[in-house]
Amino acid sequence: MAHLSGVTTKAASYYESRGLLEPCRKPNSYRVHDEGHLSAVTEIRDLPSTGIAARQVAP
Repeated sequence: MAHLSGVTTKAASYYESRGLLEPCRKPNSYRVHDEGHLSAVTEIRDLPSTGIAARQVAP
């Protein structure tokens, strides 16, 4: 998902830690993302171009 959205895995993990992204998890703890997650990450990634940093966004 990180690759498809153009962000690093570290950035995706950061978004998750901030509560901006809540993927489902498989029994083996792997994250499961859907189209909605991809859209959300793309929007979050583009926020700095509008003057808003990800750290300023609340879930």
